[in-house]
Amino acid sequence: MKNRVREIYKCSKCNLAVEIASACACTEPCMRCCGEVLQSVTPNTVDADKEKHVPHAVRTADGINVQIGSAEHPMFEAHHIVWIEIVHGDWSLRKYLHPGEKPAVEFKLCCCKTEKVKVRTFCNIHGLWECEI
Repeated sequence: MKNRVREIYKCSKCNLAVEIASACACTEPCMRCCGEVLQSVTPNTVDADKEKHVPHAVRTADGINVQIGSAEHPMFEAHHIVWIEIVHGDWSLRKYLHPGEKPAVEFKLCCCKTEKVKVRTFCNIHGLWECEI
């Protein structure tokens, strides 16, 4: 079985985000919110203003340090980073954040010191963002 990152779908009206852990066998779109079909979210990799959403990840002696944006992303109730995660092969580590917290985390790892790792983050307004280190 091919390793893959779980899919995320979002409601275009209310911004509800849903993560799918396993595939559906339906032939027609079946997930709905606000009366409309949820849309698949494609990760963004380039921020138009180049400062608020793309994860900035750096390998450290103990793991991977991640900050969101070169200018710190706002962390208000109405606009914030929901989570930051790293994905390597068939496993992932995720840190959920709350309004008021700093949009950063250090994942302590004893593995994958040189292998490629995908770093993903989810903004409650602007969706999914990722980079690879």
